[in-house]
Amino acid sequence: MTTYQRLLFLLLSVIVLFEGFDVSLAAITLPYVAHDFVVDAGQAGRALALASSGAIAAFFTIRLADRFGRRPVLIAAVAGFAGFSLATAFATSLTQFAVLQFFARISLVTQVTLAYLFLSESLPTKRRGRVSGFMMAFAGVGAACPTLLLPLFIEGSLGWRGMYAVGGLPLLVVPILWFFLRESDAFLAARTATSAPFLGLVAQIQKAWSPPLRRRFAGISILWFCINFGGATVMSFFTWYVLRERAWTPSDLRLLAPFGLALSFLGSILAGQAMDRIGRRLSAVLYLLAATVVAVICYQSHSHLVIGACFVLLQALQGIWVVAYVYTTELFPTDFCGAASGLSNNLFGRWGQVIATAAVGSLTAYVGTTSAAVVPLAFVALISIPIVLWLLPETASTDRSQPDSAPSL
Repeated sequence: MTTYQRLLFLLLSVIVLFEGFDVSLAAITLPYVAHDFVVDAGQAGRALALASSGAIAAFFTIRLADRFGRRPVLIAAVAGFAGFSLATAFATSLTQFAVLQFFARISLVTQVTLAYLFLSESLPTKRRGRVSGFMMAFAGVGAACPTLLLPLFIEGSLGWRGMYAVGGLPLLVVPILWFFLRESDAFLAARTATSAPFLGLVAQIQKAWSPPLRRRFAGISILWFCINFGGATVMSFFTWYVLRERAWTPSDLRLLAPFGLALSFLGSILAGQAMDRIGRRLSAVLYLLAATVVAVICYQSHSHLVIGACFVLLQALQGIWVVAYVYTTELFPTDFCGAASGLSNNLFGRWGQVIATAAVGSLTAYVGTTSAAVVPLAFVALISIPIVLWLLPETASTDRSQPDSAPSL
């Protein structure tokens, strides 16, 4: 890697770290937010679903990266996420909390999507999987931080609000990005090589559904839906589950954090290694299978040890995200990659997160326990396995680091 590629990796890793922090923070603080605003599981789930729907709306900002460039959109997204996260610390109602997190999630998903796009367009094929895995490992570090910080903030005077104030720290990164981040060479070359106008939403959907791209677009959209559905089903109410149904304390969660951090870091690195060794398709299938089995065991057990071990394993299995991000960037031509990523992951795939969060909350309120709600919903993720094997080609040999390259159709 060149000096600039190392700097790029470091800057993007910081961005991804805060993505892991915020996604984990929403689940970790949910019981305390619900307590402060005096709401039940159903209301909390709907509020979290509203916030999660910001990931869908992020499509409209991600697609701008194909028009204005990766660099300005990424910098604006980092600033937006930090600002809205900080504002969440001052929310006075559940509705205000959900709306602020809605806009924070738009910015958050935009920045992490463009981070993977930047990396994909800057690295050769033989390094892309491993380096992307290392970058995703920083999301695991970020995801562990709320669990580590929970007792400190909850038992102190700042409470859950102080943890959202921590989310404002990326504002310090914005000037560094402004001065050191360069536009993607692949994007600049693609824009120079084509005189095609920027496509509107309907035209982008039509292009994604055109015969050369249809199978890829359908397959990756379903994969993203199932990953989002499965992740939200299992993780969004985990803190609610262990604190209210398994008699855990914040200190119990803190004890798990170092193990979750280590396994999340390792899991992302292994995902990168797996992609380069056995391919994108098989890696995705194995991670989905393992995550479903572990989730079912986790929510059926009453043993602190078993639940804790499952939680740690689920952190490791978050590596499925890096597989999906890398896979998506390799399936489509450079000049359409931003739009295709936004359409498949955000406009369609992120509905899985919204639906799952609302479903778990409502079903928990109806049946009385989180465990009874989560177990049947966890199997939905398996739907994507035959879809991946049937519709998606292997892309491990796709070289996106060359500006004039495009996936073979």
